[in-house]
Amino acid sequence: MRKRPILLKFFLIFTVTIVVSSVLSGVLMSGLVQRYMLNTKQDDIVKSMGAIQELWVECLNAERNAKNSKGEWISETLQNQYLDSHRNLLNTLEQYDAFLGDEAYIFVTDTTGAVAYAYPRLQDDTPELDSAGHKVLPDDIMDKFIVQGEKVYLPNSAQFNRPLSQAKPLRDENDFYGLYKGRNVRFLTVSKRVQYIHPETKTETLGGVIIISVPIPDVVAARNTVVGYFVLSTIGAVILELLILSYFTKKLTDPLRELKAAAARVADGSYDHKIPVESDDEIGDLVESFNQMQDSLANLDRMRNDFIANVSHELRTPMTSIGGFIDAILEGVIPPEKQEKYLNIVRNEITRMNTLVNDLLDVARLQSGHTKLDFKREDVNQIAVDCVSKLEPIIREKGLNTALDFQTPEAYAWVDVPSVTRVFINLIQNAVKFTNSGGTITVHTCMVRGGVQVTVEDTGQGISEEDQKMIFERFFKVDQSRGLDKKGTGLGLSLVKNIMKAHGGSVRVESKLGVGSKFIFTIPAQELKQNRNEEEKS
Repeated sequence: MRKRPILLKFFLIFTVTIVVSSVLSGVLMSGLVQRYMLNTKQDDIVKSMGAIQELWVECLNAERNAKNSKGEWISETLQNQYLDSHRNLLNTLEQYDAFLGDEAYIFVTDTTGAVAYAYPRLQDDTPELDSAGHKVLPDDIMDKFIVQGEKVYLPNSAQFNRPLSQAKPLRDENDFYGLYKGRNVRFLTVSKRVQYIHPETKTETLGGVIIISVPIPDVVAARNTVVGYFVLSTIGAVILELLILSYFTKKLTDPLRELKAAAARVADGSYDHKIPVESDDEIGDLVESFNQMQDSLANLDRMRNDFIANVSHELRTPMTSIGGFIDAILEGVIPPEKQEKYLNIVRNEITRMNTLVNDLLDVARLQSGHTKLDFKREDVNQIAVDCVSKLEPIIREKGLNTALDFQTPEAYAWVDVPSVTRVFINLIQNAVKFTNSGGTITVHTCMVRGGVQVTVEDTGQGISEEDQKMIFERFFKVDQSRGLDKKGTGLGLSLVKNIMKAHGGSVRVESKLGVGSKFIFTIPAQELKQNRNEEEKS
């Protein structure tokens, strides 16, 4: 199966993430910018409406003052004042049309929907108003108005009735009730009623509706510019970030490649090459852990070779002796009166080999977890007393003294009695073997946090600091050339270590040459959780 480099995976993940997030951000920003632009344009329109409203109210008041009840002009002066205000309004509409942009439409109607002013102009405006501009409404919009006599009305009553009923300006973002239907663009239309204080009645009076429409594309043109800049900046950012990603990914993958190569070397049995730790992050921790694992595997490989060599040595030597003695007896080299002596030697060697094999099996079972221990709450002090009593004959034979030093009359812990008994026997036997006549062996117990601490102390020859580091390894014997123990298998302390590990406890040694040794082990006072789980399952 073809493998994809991790750099390519990072590129794909990063690119997809950036593109998706940029698209979402762009869509969100586009909508927000458009909404902001429309709101801003609406504010501009409403401000324009304020000025148009003042001029429209001025026109209404000028016309009211210039005409009598029959609709006739009262005087030429008042008529001219009205026409001046009229032209001011038209000029203002033209100015706002230029301010609001192309295709802007402005309408001023009375309360019945009749259009009083429009820019672009209605197509039937009188020629004398040409000075106010020449733009007229396009045919497709003009044709939608309703013409009754000399008046032109908005085509839909909602176009003026709804604004008249609302105090706030109304906003439409479509075709304004069909007025701009057929055009290819949508319009932003703001409509607002004209409300003023009547000069005679002094009451609020509706003066009509002002309607201003601008094409939405013109409004959101700035939005498109902003989005365009955003897209360009996003592309630039993606390129820059991909370059940065390439650099840091290379720094990330280089140690991984070295780990892969080192793993291949380890698989081939080479443990010498160490990978340099160049970072203090998770990758650095991984490299450091790999180096530690490599050291452990190297140690394990050495231990395996030592184990094979030790087992071979421990078995080959007695088997050679046994074979030699049996051959000598069969060949008549050993006279009959001495055969019993040599047969006893053969029996002792067979017993030692049997003990060695059994100890090896026990160590293997404990390390693999196949040995089932029966944990019970027992008095460790009593176990110590029983073990000292069992070994009393060899202690007396060696001429040693014993002492029991218990901090408390009882010291309960969760133990497998046969296994802990074996620990006591091994440690006391070692103390007997390596302590000269007249020496003392003392068993201390005390309660410590979390369990019972036991110390087996002797006044023997002691152990060097170098040997203390290896004392619990399989087949290790202290000072094998001069040691007092010539028959041991070197597995006793390894068994002690594994038994304590199975109990959830620990064992250590304190010793000084010529002074003596202390073997200290701790047994938890509470049952291990894993033991409770195993009991529940069974």
